[in-house]
Amino acid sequence: IIAVVGWLAIGSQQPLWAWLEGQAEISQPSSQGPSLGQVLDQGMERFDGQLGAWTKANRIYATPPDPFAGKLVRDWKLSSGEKAIALTFDDGPFPKMTEQVLNILQKEQIHATFFIIGSMLKAYPELGKRVVADGHVIANHTWTHRVRKADPATATWEIDKTAQLIEELTGIRPRLFRPPGGLLHSGMDTYAQTKGYATVIWGTDTLDWRRPTAQVIHDRVLRGAHPVSYTHLRAHETVLD
Repeated sequence: IIAVVGWLAIGSQQPLWAWLEGQAEISQPSSQGPSLGQVLDQGMERFDGQLGAWTKANRIYATPPDPFAGKLVRDWKLSSGEKAIALTFDDGPFPKMTEQVLNILQKEQIHATFFIIGSMLKAYPELGKRVVADGHVIANHTWTHRVRKADPATATWEIDKTAQLIEELTGIRPRLFRPPGGLLHSGMDTYAQTKGYATVIWGTDTLDWRRPTAQVIHDRVLRGAHPVSYTHLRAHETVLD
C-alpha cells in the first residue's frame, strides 16, 4: 500500500508513481511490452534493492545533529517553555539491574540512553539487544571502563572494539560516547571526537554509586533541573535496585 500511494524519498522527492513509470520505460522492449504486473514487479525489485542499499549505508542510530558531531555535549538552551531531561544510564548491562530498569522504563513509556561497557555487553548480549528492541539509544562507554589516561592505541582499542560489538549484536553503529568517570582530556574523548562521536557529559549526577536514599536522589535531580537547560541525568545500573 505504501508503495502505491507513498513518495519515494531516496535520492529524490519524486512521487513513487513517477518513479515506477520511469522503470516501465526502461523495462519496455521495442517489440512487445510486458504486462502491467511485470512492470510493477520489476520496478519494485529495483526499489527493494535501492532501499536495501540505502538502509545499509545509513545504519546509524541516534546520529547527533551536525553541531554536536565530534563535540562535547553537556547542557544546552531550549526554546522558551520547553522542558526536557535526558535520562542516561552508565556501566551496564547487568543481568538484574538492567532488566529492572528496562521493565520500569517500558511500564512508564520512557526512553533513555544506555552507555554500554563492551566487556559487559559481551557477557550479557541479550540485554544489549533488548535495549535497542525497546527503543532506547545504545551508546559507547569503552570496553573496560578505564578511568585514567590512555595512549592513542589504547583509546582506539577501547572505543572501536566496543562499537564493533554493539554493531555486530544490534545492527546499530553508536555515535554517542561517554568517557568513564566523565574524565576529559584523557585520550579517550579526543579519539572519540576525531571519529565523529558526540561526547556526552551529564549535567546532573545522581551520585547513586554512594548509595544515598531515594529521597536524596529525588531532591538532587530536582535541584539540577533548570527550566532553560536540557539536562543529562546520570544514574548507574550497578547500584539501582
